[in-house]
Amino acid sequence: MKQRYKLLSALVCLLFFFISTTQPAFAIDISAKMKAAYIYNLLQFITFPVTALQNNSKLNVCIVGENNFGGTLDKIEGESTPQAKIHIVYLPNLSNNDSFKSCNVLYLTQSVKNDSKKVLSAIDNKKIVTIADFSPFISDGGLIELFNEKENIHFHINTELLKVSKFQIDAEFVMLGSH
Repeated sequence: MKQRYKLLSALVCLLFFFISTTQPAFAIDISAKMKAAYIYNLLQFITFPVTALQNNSKLNVCIVGENNFGGTLDKIEGESTPQAKIHIVYLPNLSNNDSFKSCNVLYLTQSVKNDSKKVLSAIDNKKIVTIADFSPFISDGGLIELFNEKENIHFHINTELLKVSKFQIDAEFVMLGSH
């Protein structure tokens, strides 16, 4: 139980870090900041196979589609996870599926919602953590689906996919996202 409160406390603290910025409120959507905080926090609770990380030093987080984050993700560029430093890669279009191969995390934005099945079929989703902010991402074969409810961001985790994946997510984090 204490672990759960520590995890929630860490999530809340980090969320406030991303929200408290010197930029005007209208410059970056609060929702984007919250989603960036979820990405960062997830990476603190995930263990990738050592062979999945490039040179054992970079964890590539690929943003597929339109960048709705503004400069928010720049704040986590170079930050550390328990295994590697975060490297953000922007992939604005789907023209080159080979670029997905270097991704450890693949975040699909709303702009590629209609192509999500195509993207998921082009990758090995047992080796790449997939996240999207639209539904029905999990039923399409994705791992983590972010959604808005009562002006808050929540998430669901595809526990069936997680069971067969090559990476592990801390059980406390999984419990928070299981439905």
